[in-house]
Amino acid sequence: MKRWKCKKCGGYIKVSVENILVGSRVVFGLYKDGLCNSECKYLHAVVLESGDDFFYLVSYGDFYKIRKIFVYPEDAPVPFIYNMFWLCFC
Repeated sequence: MKRWKCKKCGGYIKVSVENILVGSRVVFGLYKDGLCNSECKYLHAVVLESGDDFFYLVSYGDFYKIRKIFVYPEDAPVPFIYNMFWLCFC
C-alpha cells in the first residue's frame, strides 16, 4: 500500500478507474440493494473488458458486469481507508 501514499503530505492517493486496464487484477464488492451490509462480500477478479460505465470481470470462473465505481486495483487501499484517513490533494 506504500505506492498509494503521498510522499509529500502522507495522505492516500485516490484510485482512478482510468488506470485499470484489461488484464488488471482487481477487487470488487457485491452489494445487496446498493448497500454494503452483512451480506456484502468482496471478490478478486481479472478485467476482461472495459465499457463506458462497466467492467466485465471474471472471478473464479464466474463472470460479472460491475459498475466502475465499485472496482479498485488489487493492491490499492480499500475504500473505507480513504474515509478513516485523509486524501492527498497535492
